Amino acid sequence: MTTEMKPTAGPWEYVKSTYKDNSAHHFVGYNRHGDTVLTVCKLVQPLANASIEANARIIAEAGTVCHETGLTPRQLAEQRQELLEALEAFCEEEPRVASEIDGDVSCPYCGAYLQVDEPHSGDCPWIRGKAAILKARGENAEMAV
Repeated sequence: MTTEMKPTAGPWEYVKSTYKDNSAHHFVGYNRHGDTVLTVCKLVQPLANASIEANARIIAEAGTVCHETGLTPRQLAEQRQELLEALEAFCEEEPRVASEIDGDVSCPYCGAYLQVDEPHSGDCPWIRGKAAILKARGENAEMAV
């Protein structure tokens, strides 16, 4: 018999508490009882380490995303890469369909008349796909239009 391990239910939150000695304790947890945060993990910050708060926020975000999607951050990254590669293959060539009546070429998604270089509409799935690829690569998505 195998038991599937599941993370603590979410969403997770970040809470900071400062103590009398000025040390900061960073808690990541979930809220199940009013204002009480039930702790998933605790990071204690030495006075000179400002990155612990950022780390605690990332841990809380990862737990919340895992709760919302049912996937770990690694699984999401792998899924994102697969989807990006599929979208790149889809958008590799501009979609063109020749009319059976007169042979004129247009976009099958938005109807842009491509023989006279009519631009695709902004909501054309092909243009939206190109913009999503650029955004995923950290480039200017407006270049797709």
